[in-house]
Amino acid sequence: MSQSKHRDRIKRELLQAGLSWLSVIRAEGRYLPHIIYEDEHIGGAIYGVGNSGWCILVATEKRVIFLDKKPFFTTKDILTYDIVSGVLSNSVWLFSSVTLQTRGGEYALKYVNHEAASKFAKYIESRRLNTGQYDQRSGRFMYEFDDQAYLQDIPNQEAYDYIAEHDVGFLASTDANGQPHGTVVHYYLENDGKIYILTKSASKKARNLMENNRAAMTIHETGSLKTVQIDVRTKVETNPDVQERVFKFVVQEKNYKEGRKAPPVTSLKDGYYMVFRLTPTAIVFSNYAKK
Repeated sequence: MSQSKHRDRIKRELLQAGLSWLSVIRAEGRYLPHIIYEDEHIGGAIYGVGNSGWCILVATEKRVIFLDKKPFFTTKDILTYDIVSGVLSNSVWLFSSVTLQTRGGEYALKYVNHEAASKFAKYIESRRLNTGQYDQRSGRFMYEFDDQAYLQDIPNQEAYDYIAEHDVGFLASTDANGQPHGTVVHYYLENDGKIYILTKSASKKARNLMENNRAAMTIHETGSLKTVQIDVRTKVETNPDVQERVFKFVVQEKNYKEGRKAPPVTSLKDGYYMVFRLTPTAIVFSNYAKK
C-alpha cells in the first residue's frame, strides 16, 4: 500500500470513529500514519484536552495509542488491552469527558465529541472481552501462552545459581518498528524462575516492553568466563505483593565503585514506577572455563 493510500485510510477510519475533519487534520492526526501499521485498523478514537493540552486516544484491534504531538516534543504511549481496566464516559452539554483506566494510570480527556466518545467506549469494552495478548512481531494473539513459557534450552543448576547470584543484567528491547535499545537493569529473581525489573513508565525500555513483549537479557560478570543469555516475554506485573517485593529489593542501596548508592532507577524523574515480569522462553548458559 502506498503512503498516500495509507494516510487516506487512516483519515477515513478516524472520521468513521466520530472525529471531525478539524481533529483529523491536526498534528496528532497527521502523525498517526507513522504509527498505525498497514494491516492495523482503527475501531475507536477520541480527540480532546488532556493534562498537557489537545491529544488523541486511538483504539485498534491490536492496541490503544495515546498521542500528544506538540511542536517541540511528542508523547506516545502504547497500551495493550491486557492492562486496560475500563473506560468511563460522561456527557456534559455539548461534549463528553472520557477516562481510560489502565493498571498503570488514567488517561482523561475533556471536550470530546459525543459520537466519538460513545464509539470509543463500546469498542474498548468489546476488545477487553478478548483476553489474548497481541504479539507485535508475529501478528498473533498469544492465547496459548498464558504466562507459561516453554524453555527451549532447560538450564542446569549451575546456570540457575549463576542467575541467582547476580542482580544486574543487560536488557535488550525493541520498539514496534524494530528499533533496538539496550540498558543495564537490576533484576529480582523469584523461586519459580521468573525475573522482574523495576522502571518508570516514561523510560524508553518501558515503552518498548509495552509495544513489543519480546526481549533478551544477558548476565555477565567482568572477569568471568560465564555468561547467561535469556530470551524472555514480558508483561506488566499487577500483583501488589510481587510489586512490593521487587520494589523493596531493587531500590535498596548497593555497592558501586563510586560508593554505596541507590540504583539509577531511583533517579528517573518522569513517569510512575512499573514492574515488568520477564518469563524466560530460552536460556543459554556458557561456561568458557570448561572445555
